[in-house]
Amino acid sequence: MERIEHTGIIERIDEKHMTVRIQQISACAGCHAKSICSSADKEEKIVDIRNYTGTYRVGQWVRLTGTSSMGLQAVLLAYVLPLFLMIAAMYASQQWFFPQNEGLSALIALGSLAVYYPLLYLVRNSLQKKFVFEVSALPQMNEL
Repeated sequence: MERIEHTGIIERIDEKHMTVRIQQISACAGCHAKSICSSADKEEKIVDIRNYTGTYRVGQWVRLTGTSSMGLQAVLLAYVLPLFLMIAAMYASQQWFFPQNEGLSALIALGSLAVYYPLLYLVRNSLQKKFVFEVSALPQMNEL
């Protein structure tokens, strides 16, 4: 199973919650998907880690490790399913409800996203249980 690894700096720590700022890695420059990837143009990202084990402190460098299937699932939920939902809503409204009104069908397709993303937000707690990064300390890195 392929792994995704990012190094970052701990920004904040609560009892069972950690916020890590990960640095942009240079591998994006050689990636074939960089033109369509929304993270390729960002220099930093903030990752929330829940239920970590170990002793960490703010300013410490850590490695976040996850599975590549987590990335594929995230792309599926954020981009692929909404696209299919829009296409299905456009097709259904064009075929059955408003065959002569393409503008209204387009608005309904966009409106389907106005329903999808809030629903996705409502199930974020169950999704956080699926998207879990492992945290490990990097003692060789200089601390801030």
